[in-house]
Amino acid sequence: MRFLHADGTPYGGGLNAVAVDTQAKVFSALRHLGFREREVRVVLGALREDPTLRQLEVGALLRQALERLGPAARVH
Repeated sequence: MRFLHADGTPYGGGLNAVAVDTQAKVFSALRHLGFREREVRVVLGALREDPTLRQLEVGALLRQALERLGPAARVH
């Protein structure tokens, strides 16, 4: 089992406040668009794993998340 901060860094390590804020804003935006919590967590987790996407700003990260969710994602 592995525990991570919202920015994807492991507990006990340094925390990137900007990345945490960005992840929180994108999470909130996707939830307000109607995506399910589990879908959003999975997509944001996958985006955190990609080192080339870790420093994206809110708008860019949101676009990446929406692309991964795709048109087939169920919005309620």
